[in-house]
Amino acid sequence: MFSAASTSSSRSRSSGAQSRSPRLPKYAPAAGQTHETSSATNADLEDYEAADLFCQQHPYALPARIYPQEYSTSGFGAEKWGLVPDSTTTWSSPGLAPALSSLQARGALSMAFSLGEAIADLDSQARKHQLQFLGFEDPEGTRRAAFRNRGDACFMSNLPVIPGRYAGANKRGAYFEVTIRELLGDATIALGMQCLPYPPHRLPGWHRRSAALHLDDRRLYFEDSEGGTDYLNPHTRAPHVPQVQAGDTIGCGYEYKTSTSVGRMFFTFNGRQLPTAFPAIFDAMRLEGQETDVFAVVGVTNGPCAFEVNFGVREFVWDAQDQRQMWTVDGLFERTPVGDEPPSYE
Repeated sequence: MFSAASTSSSRSRSSGAQSRSPRLPKYAPAAGQTHETSSATNADLEDYEAADLFCQQHPYALPARIYPQEYSTSGFGAEKWGLVPDSTTTWSSPGLAPALSSLQARGALSMAFSLGEAIADLDSQARKHQLQFLGFEDPEGTRRAAFRNRGDACFMSNLPVIPGRYAGANKRGAYFEVTIRELLGDATIALGMQCLPYPPHRLPGWHRRSAALHLDDRRLYFEDSEGGTDYLNPHTRAPHVPQVQAGDTIGCGYEYKTSTSVGRMFFTFNGRQLPTAFPAIFDAMRLEGQETDVFAVVGVTNGPCAFEVNFGVREFVWDAQDQRQMWTVDGLFERTPVGDEPPSYE
């Protein structure tokens, strides 16, 4: 089991364990050595403590019981999914307010980040983590968002990829891909899946109900606020994912549990499926009375960097054994319970 507490200061640690869901199963992580610090960049103790306090103050979000009727129609496809920034920590000029509202409502499929400058007259937390919105455009359905970023920022899908109270017909699991367009300097990208709420100034995988692959040290993180676990080829002992560069595509999927096997999170690299990364971590989220929505997530540190995300609008680089429809979010809400009007996601 990954540790979430340490007495030393490194990537994101604390002298006390963070709160966790008692329903999450114990499991054996993918084979590999665990680490107390990252081989790449490390956050500090102040960041960890602020995020741990956030988790203590914000209880787990319950899943939406019913989505609007339009979600369950055949016309509600993968184009409805996109990535959004945390609305409480993103700032912009007043003139960009309409564009930011449009981004929050529709989600981005393409994101670009330049490195923000440190602002001396802010408190220490605000100086380290600054996300400035620069614009949102939609030429030919590309939905491009631009930001100036400094520190860690987390972007989640506007809709869940694993809805706790819904089961799309004939789905084997959930899957999305990120294609790197630029990754320069000390910029970092991490991708995975997680539940709400999550500390917005933290990369995915560091806190509760969050699992991710970090592309700087190429390690796996599940509720792991230390140095992650190696994700290595057992024969060559080299990382399953090499140093990424522009043009590479990394996919993240979760295969649902069956009567004969547990669920599992896996990753792909340029179309090649990699071994299981995290077994069973979201299985309990789909049990009666324990449902929780699970969202796609991409984390970014600094800049410059740029990437595109694909929830199934385009063909996946991974061929999914010619079963794309069983993995895309298309038709995810076809099987819906009956009840009151749903709460909206914000």
